[in-house]
Amino acid sequence: MTSLVRLELIAQSYDRFLRTGDTEHLEDVERILEYDEHDSD
Repeated sequence: MTSLVRLELIAQSYDRFLRTGDTEHLEDVERILEYDEHDSD
C-alpha cells in the first residue's frame, strides 16, 4: 500500500467520523496506521 493510498484511506475514514460521529471510523484510522508500522519493517 503506497503512502498516498494510506493518506486517502485515513482522510476518508476521518471524514466519515466527522459526519457520523461513529468512533468505528477512528478505529479504522488506527488500523491503517498500525498496518503502516508493520509494513515499514
